[in-house]
Amino acid sequence: MRAKQVSDERKLEILEILGDREQMAREMAEYHAAAVGFEENLPSYLASYPDQWIAVLDDEILADQDIEAVFEQLDQRGIPRHRAYMKFISTAQYARFI
Repeated sequence: MRAKQVSDERKLEILEILGDREQMAREMAEYHAAAVGFEENLPSYLASYPDQWIAVLDDEILADQDIEAVFEQLDQRGIPRHRAYMKFISTAQYARFI
């Protein structure tokens, strides 16, 4: 069975969606930094945002008990959802930090 050929036009569409390699590497590094920062700041997040969804990107934190509200905040700021590190801050799960 022969592999299906992807047209040059389709390749360009895919690259436009993904962005260039450098951009992807930057976004992955930002996401990783947000994840590390989340863990480092977990005690303060628990105090400030108990039982809420938070989205962290750079120095910005968006929070709400409803994940759809956090998505809306991201959308309003023009932040692509995949770029923000998102997690639910459960006081039950993270009780050891309280």
